[in-house]
Amino acid sequence: MTNAPGSESPGSSSDSPEPVDGQSPAPAPPEPSGPPTGTVGPPHWAPRQPPPVSGWGGWVPPPGGPQSPGGETPRWGHGWGNPPSNGWQQGPWIPRQAPKPGVIPLRPLDVGDIVGGAFATLRLHWRALLTATFAIALVSAGASVVIQGLFLDDTRIKSLRDNSDPSARDILHSTSGAFAGIGLTSLVTLIGTVFATGMLALVTSRSVLGRQVTARALWRDARPRLPQLLGLTLLIAVALYGVIAVATLPGVLIAVTGSENGGAALGSLGLLGGSIVAIWLWGQWSLAAPALMLEKQSAVAALKRSAKLVGGTWWRVLGIQILGLLIAGVLSAVITIPFDLIAAAVTSDSFDSLIGSDSNPSWTYLLISGAGQVIASTITLSISAGVTALLYMDQRIRRESLDIELLRAAAAPTKVEGKP
Repeated sequence: MTNAPGSESPGSSSDSPEPVDGQSPAPAPPEPSGPPTGTVGPPHWAPRQPPPVSGWGGWVPPPGGPQSPGGETPRWGHGWGNPPSNGWQQGPWIPRQAPKPGVIPLRPLDVGDIVGGAFATLRLHWRALLTATFAIALVSAGASVVIQGLFLDDTRIKSLRDNSDPSARDILHSTSGAFAGIGLTSLVTLIGTVFATGMLALVTSRSVLGRQVTARALWRDARPRLPQLLGLTLLIAVALYGVIAVATLPGVLIAVTGSENGGAALGSLGLLGGSIVAIWLWGQWSLAAPALMLEKQSAVAALKRSAKLVGGTWWRVLGIQILGLLIAGVLSAVITIPFDLIAAAVTSDSFDSLIGSDSNPSWTYLLISGAGQVIASTITLSISAGVTALLYMDQRIRRESLDIELLRAAAAPTKVEGKP
């Protein structure tokens, strides 16, 4: 009679020799009532003790017990075989590794996965990424150079320093050019960042699946969505700067009517409060561009979608976004400082402006410095856009099990570009 699998312990009846014809089988030796031979223990120990351990995470099978196809000792938790039938399990449990068809593992991501995935995407798809970001960086850096040349006026700052008792009107007049230049430059940077994030989300989505993408394929996929992406970019910019403008408007109106000191104080508070609200909105809407491009949402629907994905994790999303901006800022400084030094060496007046004198930088200095800004923005936009796109996917993995869909998509056959 054959026992069912798993109904007997290793090394029991299956290891007994077959009876010889005409002879009765030898009786089985009784099971020991105490601990195994050579084992010192109290008399009340159970008669069945765990099998001896062989190394980390392994167990020694009984004579005639299961062996691996290669003759190796099976290890419970290492992907084949069954645990010992007496119920004992040795060694640490080793979790399964998440599948990684592309630049990130398909599981909830940590900060290292997101930042490392952004750099890996740039390394693997640098042609498509840099082609797209170069065009965006050329436009945004060119606009920044023009803004700096028109609004940067150090003579106003010099007159403010020479005035021992400046009024609120003098301070506002002297710093208006600088604030206007900073505001317009940051506006151009915001527009370029949102636009680049939306376009490069298409590259990141393919790099997650381990697929290649060319600049031509990127343009073909992004072109139908560019009007919606441009509308989203302008909508975010108008909303953020509109909040700041509305918050500072009462102080400006009071200052214009004659109460300069009170208006300046109220305007400063309004500027601070409006900036805080704008930062909160920026965190809520930071995932709107990937949602618009990858889910084919409208501009307003993408804003709502981003707020839904960010809800409850605003601080985490903001922290990772700021980390990405800091990394991009460090890389940008490393690239632009040599260009600033070259521009300072070419024009003496630019060198004076670099160390903080009262002369304005010349257009030659601004053009050479702008070339460095173009190169730096071409690289840093790829990093910051990759961080945002991977953060969007991480939020969907955590909330909507996107990793399962990505795993199915990675296993599906793909078309080769140019072939049916």
